[in-house]
Amino acid sequence: MDLDHLLSQINQSSATASGPISTPAVPHPFVHPPLTIQDDVKDLAAEVLILKAAAAVGKSILSRYIAASKQAPWLDLAAVRVATRALSGFISYDLTPPNPLSDFHAGKVPFVIDGLDEGPTRSPGFTEFLETSAELLASNRDFRSVPKLIMHARAESAKKIEEWCDKWGFLRRTITIEFFDRDSAEQVIYVYSGVENPGKPHRDFVDAYFSAIESALGIEPGELFQDPMGRSFAGYAPVLRALGRVIADKRNIYAATQELTRDGGADAWSLLERIIATVLTREREVLTGLLDPGVAGSLPADAFDGDQQLTLLAAYVPAGAINTSLPPALNPAQGVAYDQAVRQRLPEHPFVEYANGRPAFSNEVFGSLVLSHGITRDTLTPDHDSLLASVSRQPFLWRAMKARLSTSPVLDGRYVGYMLRSLWNDPLSPEDMTTAIDADESGLAEVRVTAGNDALAVFEVLPEVTLYGDVRDCMIRDVSLDLLGDEGALLNVSGSIISPTVETRGKADQVVLSGSVELLSDHMEWTTSDGRPVRVSLDPQSALLIRGGFDAYPWNQVGRP
Repeated sequence: MDLDHLLSQINQSSATASGPISTPAVPHPFVHPPLTIQDDVKDLAAEVLILKAAAAVGKSILSRYIAASKQAPWLDLAAVRVATRALSGFISYDLTPPNPLSDFHAGKVPFVIDGLDEGPTRSPGFTEFLETSAELLASNRDFRSVPKLIMHARAESAKKIEEWCDKWGFLRRTITIEFFDRDSAEQVIYVYSGVENPGKPHRDFVDAYFSAIESALGIEPGELFQDPMGRSFAGYAPVLRALGRVIADKRNIYAATQELTRDGGADAWSLLERIIATVLTREREVLTGLLDPGVAGSLPADAFDGDQQLTLLAAYVPAGAINTSLPPALNPAQGVAYDQAVRQRLPEHPFVEYANGRPAFSNEVFGSLVLSHGITRDTLTPDHDSLLASVSRQPFLWRAMKARLSTSPVLDGRYVGYMLRSLWNDPLSPEDMTTAIDADESGLAEVRVTAGNDALAVFEVLPEVTLYGDVRDCMIRDVSLDLLGDEGALLNVSGSIISPTVETRGKADQVVLSGSVELLSDHMEWTTSDGRPVRVSLDPQSALLIRGGFDAYPWNQVGRP
């Protein structure tokens, strides 16, 4: 859907707004995101238009643009508290000419409402605001085909507004604000770069960036904006704005382009992390904007900085907990204000989306970054195991962890399997890579990943080690080992020697062995989800040596498929 078409369906306001519903200035710079409507309906005949979007796609700036274009009242529920009959009050006291109620019912004073996600937190009377607004809207239904309310929200809140409309019988249309596509993404980059006439060097840099991001994300060339995860990342407004600043700051754009085109995407990942850091900085700026200047000015530098955001997000997803750490520099009243701001902003974080009402990570890249932070801080709980299992199927957890290994303390051994599986799923990993896990003299276990004579990573973990889903080309000795199948079902072991572990505990319904595999242990036991013996399958030309202490043989068949 074209933005001009959307605007053509909304009337110019016949009244001038002031006070808390003042018409905003036209935002600049502004590039509108793509819009879609279900079944591509062109007719927007409805009393309520609902514009829904993921976080940081650009819905708030779009709401300001619509209000400014139509000189319409703009209500930002993230900043303005509302309660019973607030909409009636705005119409009566904050519009000129006063009390244009008949024009409101005729759709001649459309209200643009933003911040519906923050509304319930910001306003204790939010429910009453919605109910009394519905009563006002229902009091005159003579004009049902013209928009009177244009409401902007994320998907979960948008669904509630749809249910609210259906409950009262209001005609509604829902428009989705999409992530930026390639063309509009380039527009955003150049607008925020300040480069008025981008030339070939700038275009080459942008092309190199998108190609390198494809490589970093493991997406086929030319498919970045067709791939859902690729577009959800590359099409994020804060990422594109940050990239514009990168262009503005690059004194030698030729050298920058060369950085992105060498090493098959490795440099792109480091750039990706720098841009993510910029997004986190932006989120802190948004939070401080919710605070009174006196409180914002008293915040220490580490309050809601990148590290604290990642810590908060690790607790928020998936449990929904918000465990605010109050800066000691704040007095009690300031601490309450800060806590309220965090509780308001964190559910709106660009890293978060919602599935069946529960918080989830908006994509695997952001999720991997948060979980890697939780691994190094050892703040994750068993509730995170399914999330770790999910991101271990992608290379991003390992890439996020690798940069942290040199400064990380000793890691809990239960994370090793998720980390290594992510490494083994990285298409940039060398083919001759091997992994050794061995007890060291300090009583800890050392994990050493090598390719030929090069050490790719070396780190220490507690000596109780868990491997998950896959065991590839490993030499494991003198540790207590747990082997877990993917979601309890399938475990793939290839080219590995487990000898002689102190104890090996396996939990999988089926084990698939390939290459030369040796399973040797002082004590070995296996369990399955249904209590039956585990099934062991050998690939053709594989070899298996099993020796250890068993109470009973733990499998009911060993054979080639």
